[in-house]
Formats: sequence, C-alpha cells, structure tokens
Amino acid sequence: MDDIRVGEQGTVTVAAIGSSAVHVLPELLCQFRSAHPQIDVILRTAGGDEIRDQVKHNQVNFGIVGSIPSIASFRSVAPVVRPRWPLAASGH
Repeated sequence: MDDIRVGEQGTVTVAAIGSSAVHVLPELLCQFRSAHPQIDVILRTAGGDEIRDQVKHNQVNFGIVGSIPSIASFRSVAPVVRPRWPLAASGH
C-alpha cells in the first residue's frame, strides 16, 4: 500500500459481496483505474464471513460487506453512495 501511495506500481485486491461488486464497484474501479493506470486491481466476490476471513488473514487489502464487522481489530468506514440513491436519503 505504501508503494501505491507514492505512485509506484502495485496491486490492490478487493473482496466484495456480490451486490456491491455488481452495482457499486464497476464505476468506482473504472475511475480508480483511470486515475491510477499503473495499479492493478483484483476484485473477488464472496460472502460476508468469507470476506472478513480474507481481510483478517491478509488475503485482500479491502473488504466490502453488508454489515459492520464485529472484530475489534477491524476498522470500518461508512458506505459511500450516490446522492440520489434511495438509501442515501434514508440515512441507512
């Protein structure tokens, strides 16, 4: 990750639940690849528990799941959604 921050070549591996991989990530990954063409992105799809295990065992750099992980050593962030997406207005 340090190499990526300074603009070197590298690979980022993301694991995501199916709905995120299909509906959210394609546009974001396309934008990322346009901004950082020297960085390879690997996208894996899996269920939430499997993704948590992959993150825990350093098999992926990031995991996108549908609920906040209950593992104290994990750091979670709030979801990013488009302003007109139905869940953005509801605050969920």
